[in-house]
Amino acid sequence: MLNGNEIVEFPNEEFQAGITLLDTKTGEIRALGGNRNSDVEFGFNYATSHTRQPGSTIKPILDYGPAIEYERWGTYHTLDDKPYAYSNGTEFNNWDGRHMGPMSMREALARSRNVPAVMALQEVGLEKAKDFAVNLGIPLEDIQESYAIGGLKNGVTSMQMAGAYSAFGNNGIYNAPHTVKSVELRDGTKLDLTPESKAVMKDYTAFMITDMLKSVVKDSYGTGQQANVQGLPIAGKTGTTNYSSDEISKYNVPDGAVPDAWFAGYTTNYTAAVWTGYKDRKNYLPSNGRDQKIAQNLFKNLMAHVSEGKETPDFKMPKSVEVVKIEKGTSKLASAYTPSDQILTEYAVKGEAPTQVSKKYDKLDAPQGLSAVFDPEANEVVVGWEYGSEEGVQFEVNASVDGSGQQPTVTAEKGLRFTAPSPGSTYTFSVTAFRDDMRSDPASVSVTIPGAPEDDGQEEPEDGEDGSQDDDANQNDEENEEDNQNPGNGNGNGNGNGNGNGNGNGNGNGNGNGGNEEDDGEGDDSGSEGESGSGGESGQTGQNGGQSGSGSGTGSGSGGSGTGSGGSGSGSGSGSGSGSGSDGSN
Repeated sequence: MLNGNEIVEFPNEEFQAGITLLDTKTGEIRALGGNRNSDVEFGFNYATSHTRQPGSTIKPILDYGPAIEYERWGTYHTLDDKPYAYSNGTEFNNWDGRHMGPMSMREALARSRNVPAVMALQEVGLEKAKDFAVNLGIPLEDIQESYAIGGLKNGVTSMQMAGAYSAFGNNGIYNAPHTVKSVELRDGTKLDLTPESKAVMKDYTAFMITDMLKSVVKDSYGTGQQANVQGLPIAGKTGTTNYSSDEISKYNVPDGAVPDAWFAGYTTNYTAAVWTGYKDRKNYLPSNGRDQKIAQNLFKNLMAHVSEGKETPDFKMPKSVEVVKIEKGTSKLASAYTPSDQILTEYAVKGEAPTQVSKKYDKLDAPQGLSAVFDPEANEVVVGWEYGSEEGVQFEVNASVDGSGQQPTVTAEKGLRFTAPSPGSTYTFSVTAFRDDMRSDPASVSVTIPGAPEDDGQEEPEDGEDGSQDDDANQNDEENEEDNQNPGNGNGNGNGNGNGNGNGNGNGNGNGNGGNEEDDGEGDDSGSEGESGSGGESGQTGQNGGQSGSGSGTGSGSGGSGTGSGGSGSGSGSGSGSGSGSDGSN
């Protein structure tokens, strides 16, 4: 695999690789790829002797593993990928120079973001993180925050990285990589040289790191997709290193070029760590989309070969871990209203699962008592509803007329008025409460507006023509009949006082000054001076004309036509001042 280009195409003869293949459960070395020129006797072994900075392959070992072990973080723990600096104020950046904002620990690891990794190391503390790594066989004499993203001073070998990763695949049990299990002496004494197995982390730490490393290989946003082998449960991590600013100038290194590229990963059966690069750092791996992926391709082909025909079970969740449904972008439980595409299946240390449920997509209570009433006098529909005392709630009111929708109206009030509705139309109102992203179920009500009256071709009656009687009409049928005999207009100048209470519509006109109902009928002038009235125009039929006033005038003015008010005649004499106009009923 390393000697030719049949399996993996290498850019040139100087390109090197170091590969270590272990048994995940025992730590036994199954294969070593120490040099591309394997035919050279006593050649340099890039798998066991060549130390280089590990890049992001150190993140499970120094950052996220300790965070789960000591801080009991779940895979959903949220970290903010933002502009950031080390504790001494030195700024650093992500590999792509961008920041992606809040994300889960899983996504931060799968995307290989640097800022969240440093945050995790800072949260745990340098000494705890160092101890965790040393227990996994990583030789650290000291530690700095820059180690969180692979900036180790002395570097590591492919074999050391394989040993550390195998513990994640072995439920937290570390077995030092080894080739010899026992030695039998000449006297038959058998010496067991198998390294002692050590429980270096909790099983929940091993499982959750493993599951997150699956996302590196399997998920669409993972950086290690080229290492994936279809059908194999693989967990792994990519890593690249950087040149210093002095080296970039010295070697004229182009943008995106790196000195080293790694991939370390495992199944339940095998663990492999692959380093690729050059012996001399002046030679670089360009960002051509090919050279920096060779480590992944070597891992993929090696793992596919050794796993062929061998059953490879998936990693089992231990009892110390529980499944949680998390709302995307939060560390909160998904609610009953969280959309399915916003729910993540994550893992928590048992007893440490979040208890707070996200309210982002919760439904508000629906408006109650919704009513819609047509007010004919104001010619408007009054819509009203009731709601609780929650702050910040507004209402979206949608109206439709005979099924045709209109523009929604938004209000903070608990009612609206819709003016000038169309007669005969049915209005349906739907009211939804909302606040930010939360909405309620809609409440709906309908009201039908009365239609306009139909035209029957007849003139509308004027006041009083409907045959009704006023409450004050006291005339009997005979009086009404008498009053109805001579409709006309009389003109008298007497000042009599009459008691007429008519509602008639007759047009008789008298010039007598009828007084109030309660006057005693006294007048200033005698009726003898009254001028005889001229015949009035025939009045329209009315109802219940007024009573004739008493007096001596001879004027013929009659009582109330039109509204039927006013007595006729004037003066204080005894002569009758009744006119011939009538205000009787039909």
